[in-house]
Amino acid sequence: MKQAIAGILIGLMFLMPIALAAEDSSKASVQGQASSVSVLDLRLKRVGEFFNDFAFKIKAALAFDNDAKLELLKERNIELKARQQSWVETKQEAMANIQSSNMTAKQKRGIIAVFQAEHEAIIEDRLELTEEIREVQLEARVENDAELEAEAEATAEAIEEDEYFLGVSIDIDLDSEVEGRSTTESRTVAKSRVESESEAKSVVRKRLGLEGANVKTVVEDSTTFYVVSGTETEVESDFTMTKEFEVWVDSETGMITSVDMDAHIESRGEAEAETENSASGSASASSSTKSSGKLKLGIFG
Repeated sequence: MKQAIAGILIGLMFLMPIALAAEDSSKASVQGQASSVSVLDLRLKRVGEFFNDFAFKIKAALAFDNDAKLELLKERNIELKARQQSWVETKQEAMANIQSSNMTAKQKRGIIAVFQAEHEAIIEDRLELTEEIREVQLEARVENDAELEAEAEATAEAIEEDEYFLGVSIDIDLDSEVEGRSTTESRTVAKSRVESESEAKSVVRKRLGLEGANVKTVVEDSTTFYVVSGTETEVESDFTMTKEFEVWVDSETGMITSVDMDAHIESRGEAEAETENSASGSASASSSTKSSGKLKLGIFG
């Protein structure tokens, strides 16, 4: 275990110069004028985010105590909020750049592609954060730590009810600015499309790690979505955490536009005892406790 941690820390040291350079570049991009926003700026900004995510995973791996882990997850929530705000500001500059510059269609699509990738990354990180907090809550209940359980539940509910955290996405029709697409562009667009319900299930499984059982097709405002839903359970001792989810996938772009998750923890015990006055000779007793919360994510305009 110590060797594994040492290896991670060594890797972290090698990545630090790259991350610092990416962070400096992204800060310069945000502080500069709209015309300075480029695909390279945005990609370097994402490299900086990758480093921050990597550092968080190391901290989480070293947090063996659930109290410390919950505090770390609270800090992670604050960091992710700041990350989204930074991307929203960058997005405003990028949109001004797209609308006022003489950029080619390929350059514009490059910028949009980066924002689409970051949009889904924010949703994935947010979903993972909430799930980890619910796992702390589940373990606290198993360990009969009522104080930690209540704190974890309150933290999860506050995050789930915070509608601010909705990702970042660009919705723009570039077709009106371009007379025609090249063969390469046409193939790229076709590749991103999701053309069947089975493909939509595959997208949700690969990107969010959720195994959908049901899929339906929904049309809203002339846009076709595949809505993937299902249930996952996690068992700890005599307790079960059940997660019911619904994920919306845009058929045209292949993007995950929203996630709706309802999670609850339940405890059940059954005992059988023979009684002299019972015809069946047995009796059953059960008890149940439940706590739940809903996480809903969508497009931040």
